[in-house]
Amino acid sequence: MKKSIAIIAVMLCLTVLTVSLVACNKDSGADDAAAFVTLDINPSVELTLNAEGKVLSAHGANEDGLVLLYGEDGIIGEDVKTAVSNITRLAYELGWLTDATAVVETSVVADGNLADKFSAEVNTIVSASAELFGISVSCTSDASFSLARKLDNLKAEYPDDENVQSLTPERLKLILSAVATGEVSFEVAVELDTEQLIKKVSDAHIALAEFATDAYSEAKDVAVNAFETAKSAALDAVYVAYFTAHRPLDAYYAFAYAGYNAGAVAMDALTSVLFFAEKVGAYPLDETVVTAVAETLGMEEGETDMLKNSEGEITLDSIEAYLDKLYRSSDLAEDVEALRAEIVAELNAAEEQVRAEIADFAAEHEAEITALKDELAEAVSRIEPIENLVPPVVKEQIEAIVADISFLADEAADILADGRITSSETAALRDKLAAKADDIYAAMAAELTEDELDELNALLSETEDALSGAQEKMEQALDEAETEAREYIAALKAQRTDNAD
Repeated sequence: MKKSIAIIAVMLCLTVLTVSLVACNKDSGADDAAAFVTLDINPSVELTLNAEGKVLSAHGANEDGLVLLYGEDGIIGEDVKTAVSNITRLAYELGWLTDATAVVETSVVADGNLADKFSAEVNTIVSASAELFGISVSCTSDASFSLARKLDNLKAEYPDDENVQSLTPERLKLILSAVATGEVSFEVAVELDTEQLIKKVSDAHIALAEFATDAYSEAKDVAVNAFETAKSAALDAVYVAYFTAHRPLDAYYAFAYAGYNAGAVAMDALTSVLFFAEKVGAYPLDETVVTAVAETLGMEEGETDMLKNSEGEITLDSIEAYLDKLYRSSDLAEDVEALRAEIVAELNAAEEQVRAEIADFAAEHEAEITALKDELAEAVSRIEPIENLVPPVVKEQIEAIVADISFLADEAADILADGRITSSETAALRDKLAAKADDIYAAMAAELTEDELDELNALLSETEDALSGAQEKMEQALDEAETEAREYIAALKAQRTDNAD
């Protein structure tokens, strides 16, 4: 993970200089995300704005949202009125906004009076833009069917958590968006304030490619993690070999670093696998569940096609997308509300079944946790013999490192204690291992002379050159995933354009 020890001092100097320049030149607050806006038409689109209403990021929160935004200008970098007007126009041109009367769900989360200000602007522009196409739009901040179900279930799951119990639909949307980035768990996100959440979402959306379907993101993570694992193993071996040969009494640094670093890389890869597996709403439902939901909704034979997503699958997400549309329809909302309790019960039962399948899948990855414990135990076994060869002060330092490694090994064991492995648990362990690796790395670098740094850097450079084949393979996989994602989104957009003509 670390490419070169010699450049640390230079990079620190450049960082200080860069921060100083940014502090002097930054337009006060111009690039700070201050508001989170959502529009659910059926495409679900998320925007982040600065305090002046400039759009900093735009993201399709579902597949239809990705399709709507793909290849479009006039949104990011524009003021919110222009962006929302263009989004409304696109929804009409692509056939999502078709009824003479329609309901669009909007929400704005921001501190102070910005929420009311931007909410009024968004609702006014949506209605005015739709009116140009002969469509009367009513904007509502009421929770959709799917969001209301999530909110009710979370409050039932966390009865003693004041932060959860006080959640509003608008704040829940923001939290779910933050969780969807993979950067923060729900348990952590619910503790963050509005400003922190909006920043996380905005930063993540800016980093995302416009074609970033779940399939692309997963393929990207697989390719990058495979390369990082190979790279980490090769470079860590260089550190260990160099310190063992040239500084045997300081080799405990290299052993500890290799253990921490390899563990962090392994947990990062596992976190990615579990994160995508835990997307409950994306699992195809079995025929029994689909039949039960269809019967509850009074669907005739063949009408279940309306519950399918673009890939022809029926999932919790696709069912809820259909129900959200019904729920927003003024002439059908009352009928859906009458069946609400029964539908929610069916969907909750389906979700419980899917979660059981996810738990079974996660349990299959127990080997990765066990391998991590073994890796840390191996690091300890290589470090402990050095204790008897060094001065008391150094011995105390080694004992502290061994205690830290043993503590993290116990934390890895705790993940398996309840029979469940979650991405939140593995991510937390990954972050702790990475932090320890960084600390050891700094200490290790401080022990080396300038000549030793040059020698070690040369060895690291040779090893990185030897990894060029693996890097090319990763880049090829990323190119293929991008091409496939672009073609997929473009094809869906072309199909909607053709159908709307």
